[in-house]
Amino acid sequence: MQSSTLTCDLTMIRYFEDYEYFEDGDIIIGGVFTVNRYMKRFSKHPMKIISYRQCLLPRAIHYKNLLAFFLSIQDINTESKILPNATLGYHVYDSCSDEMKAVKSILQILSGPGKTIPNYSCTEGGKLAGVIGDHYSITTIPMAQILGVYRYTQINYGATSLILSDRNVYPTFFQTMQNNQDNYSVLSKLLKYFGWTRVRIFASDDDMGEEETQVL
Repeated sequence: MQSSTLTCDLTMIRYFEDYEYFEDGDIIIGGVFTVNRYMKRFSKHPMKIISYRQCLLPRAIHYKNLLAFFLSIQDINTESKILPNATLGYHVYDSCSDEMKAVKSILQILSGPGKTIPNYSCTEGGKLAGVIGDHYSITTIPMAQILGVYRYTQINYGATSLILSDRNVYPTFFQTMQNNQDNYSVLSKLLKYFGWTRVRIFASDDDMGEEETQVL
């Protein structure tokens, strides 16, 4: 008889709070918003097989985006002329400005409430119409990659990375803000106007920083 005990344990990631908001409806709008700005990582297990993560540093300016989302859903449901005989529901998470948390949130939204099961929807309620989010490019890009595969529309309210404008890579992604191209153009003209030949570029140590440096 074969033992059910695993011979190889994988490191599990657990979150103290998922910051999940769910309301059922005929049509579901997914949402991934940055409210907490920092993700703390640590392990209490002596073998370090369980990695804990905690969202910290909530910001009021980000919380307003989440409240605006909830109020919009409420207003649409209250006004019967907008969606007659149908109600909007939502499934929303806080990405905590963390790429892994954003990916987990998207997979959870696609699976429905409960356990995350990739490529399978457990929801018995309304159909997912699309996703709103996120605020930063660092979390928005992996979200757009996943949603593009499943052909779900993603409407973004804050990310400005140039690569998100590539329709071949992100066919279902739509921005409500202009990308960084105009900012780079203005900076380049400023350098040329003053005749500066030596400049230092300060950028973040990630894909966004690399993009900014290359374009400038």
